[in-house]
Amino acid sequence: MPEERDVNESTVRLLVEDVSRADAPARIVASVEVPARDLGRDAARLGPLDLIIDPPGAGESYNLRGLLTTGPTLQPGDLMSTRSIPVLDASEIEVPLTEIT
Repeated sequence: MPEERDVNESTVRLLVEDVSRADAPARIVASVEVPARDLGRDAARLGPLDLIIDPPGAGESYNLRGLLTTGPTLQPGDLMSTRSIPVLDASEIEVPLTEIT
C-alpha cells in the first residue's frame, strides 16, 4: 500500500490468473476475498493471506493480481497491482499496490 490508511471498510482480493494465451483474456484459476480489517497489519502492509493453488502445468503461466477495494467495482482511491507478478512456486509473494486516480 502506498501509505498507511484506514482500510476497515475495504476488501482485499487476490486472484491467480492463467496468462498463458496472449490472444485471450486471462482466466481466473483461484481467488480469495477477505475484509481488510481481518488481516494483520505492519505499517503500510496487510497480511499475510493464504491462497493455495496447484502449480502451473506445462506451457501454463500464472500471474498474481491484488486489489484493495471499498465497493464491488474499482473506483478512484482503491488500490490494485499494476505490474506482472509471476507465480512460480509456493513461496511468499509480496504484492505492491498502486492507487487508482
